[in-house]
This record gives sequence, structure tokens and C-alpha cells, in this order.
Amino acid sequence: MKALSLGSPCRLQLVKPRHLAVSLLAALLSLGLHVQARAAVHGGIEIGAKGVKATVLDVSDGTDGYEVKILLSGTQNTTLTAGLASAGRFQAGAVKETSAAVAKFAEQMRQKYKVPKTRIYVVGSSGLFSALGAKKEAIQANQALLAAAVQEACGLRIRFINVQREIELSIAGIVPAKRAADSLLLDIGGGNTKGGYRKADNECVTVSIPYGSVTFADMVKKHADKESFAEAATALRAEVLVPALRKGIDKKPELLERKRIYLSGGAVWAMVSFVRPSNCRSYVALTADDIAAYRQLLLKTPDSFPNIDLSTIEDTKLREQVHKEIERVKKVYQPRQLLAGAEILQALSSEFHFDHEKKLYFARNAPTGWILAYVAEKEAGQR
Repeated sequence: MKALSLGSPCRLQLVKPRHLAVSLLAALLSLGLHVQARAAVHGGIEIGAKGVKATVLDVSDGTDGYEVKILLSGTQNTTLTAGLASAGRFQAGAVKETSAAVAKFAEQMRQKYKVPKTRIYVVGSSGLFSALGAKKEAIQANQALLAAAVQEACGLRIRFINVQREIELSIAGIVPAKRAADSLLLDIGGGNTKGGYRKADNECVTVSIPYGSVTFADMVKKHADKESFAEAATALRAEVLVPALRKGIDKKPELLERKRIYLSGGAVWAMVSFVRPSNCRSYVALTADDIAAYRQLLLKTPDSFPNIDLSTIEDTKLREQVHKEIERVKKVYQPRQLLAGAEILQALSSEFHFDHEKKLYFARNAPTGWILAYVAEKEAGQR
């Protein structure tokens, strides 16, 4: 079976398995995660603020390390975090919808891809509880509620990971090892924005703020009484996002020294789909101007999706796939959530000085990165 790269249109573009091995696994091997390689199929199910993501990987030994085949890359939007900030508790219907999605993906993994139950990993992302802030008891209560629902639905255990752990896995699975010394990873999720880099001694330096595409959009909505959503979003970028980022950077100024920045998360995927629609590379080069142009594009129609001209794409098949990708973005995000993500990107651009000789790349393999890193650690018996 041939390997597929992630995300339409590129998910339909055939690539060599070894290319994936180089881009995703070299980093793991450089961290000392040397394992006894063996053929195995692994499944990862991530529950995040936007919904449930599922990945199935066929991992086997190869001459240069692992060979990796992506057998499944699926998503299902759920409303799990809707109203969490005000109610302090997941809504019963949303918990049922989410656990059902996990069960559906788990059954698909077992039946179609023959993934043993012991190699299906269910993870609750760090952004799930951003709306609750530091309310430890509320977080634990909601974790127990969701864990019980998933256990009842499919008999699987959830492992909830914190921001630090999520960044560690993402760096290991996304940033190429040969670029680790001068690279920084920044990820915009639905519930939070986070990032960091790995030092020579393998310690991770991290930064995070409790605002993602969904949570920041919810905050803007609450403040948009006397002004438009777009105006409120711009104002809150200056009043909330920028100070939060500066606080984190001031404590760890070395974050600004990194010259190569890898961007991941749904907000970046949406931007690339709109401003670089025909680029299917694993790492898409971007600039600070791209981010500014994307924000301006969304500001023209803040309450509706922008029209993207695809007439310049001469290849008919590619143009059709690009169109499908844009439609996929529209199914995942609401227009205001896209604008919220664009404001976060703009805040990152200004505070991390993207326009100061920084090299920016969208990491298309990000949805698979964490599960591959998780698999390597499980195989190595390190955690």
C-alpha cells in the first residue's frame, strides 16, 4: 500500500513512504528513542476543542529507520467545548456526541485496519479545558465525565495531556531533526496556542496562552455588543493576545532567537488553503506578509467565507482537489473562527518578529506528528 500525505488536496497526492520517515522520524531517533523496529499498525484518536481526529499509521522497519504509511486521517467536528466557560461543565449531548465519534473511529480501526485495542491511543488535548482556566476541580470533574463516557462507548481509556507534554510530542513529531537547533514550533489549536523548542539536552522550553480559534472567537463574541465582531477581534488582539504572549516571551526571551519557525494547527491549515491553495508540499514556506494578507482577506467579509479565485490553477484535477480542500475548511470552521485564528496569527507575527529574517513553514504533517512520537515512546517503553 502506498503512503498518503495529509490533508486534501495533498492527502490524495502519492508520496514515497521514506519521505515521511525522514520528515517525521528523524527527530525521534535523534532524541534517543531507538526502539526494536517491528511491523505494527497503530491508531491515535485525539479529542480537541474542535472535535475528534483519528489517525492510523502502519509503522515498519526500513533501511533508514521506520517506514510509515498513513492508512487513515479523519476528523469529526463536535460541540464539546461549547458553553464550557459559562456552565463550567461539558453538555451531556456534546459528551455523548464526542464519545460516539471516538467509538466510531475505534471500531473502524479495529475492523478495517486490524489495529489491536492495545495499540489504539485516545488522547484529550491540552486545549480542551482552556475555558476553565486554573479551576482544577472543574477540570478534573470534566475529565472524569468524558473518560467515563468514552470507556462506556468503546472500552478505551483516555490519557489527558498537559500543554508541556503536548508540545514535547509535537516538536518530536514535526520539527526535522537537522533543523532542531534553530527552530521553534508554534501551534494554534481550537482551545489554546502553544509552542516551544527542544534544547541540546532535550529539555523543552515552552510558551502557551489559553486562546485558540474557538476560545478566542467565543471571547470576541461576548465583547462585540457595541461594535462589530471584526472590530472587537482587532481590539482584543491588542488588549488580550499581545499582552499574554509578551508575558510568556519576557520570561523566556530565548524564544525570539529562533530563526526558523514551524507553524501548525487548524488556523494555519485554513490560511494555507486560502493563500497557498495549490502548494501541496509537506512544509509550505510562508511570510509575515501572507499572514497580513490573509487577515485582510477575511476582514473584507468577516461574517462569510471569502471567495477564492482558482482560475489560475491550470491543472483541472489539482483545481478540483483545491476546491474540495477549501470546502473542507468551511465545514470545520465558522467564518468568525477563521478571523479569530487570523488575529492570533497576526499577534504571533508581531510578537515573534516574523518579519525580521525569520523563515516560516506550515507543517502539513502535524496531525500525524504527535501520534508517531507517542508510538515511538510506547515502543521504547519510556513512558
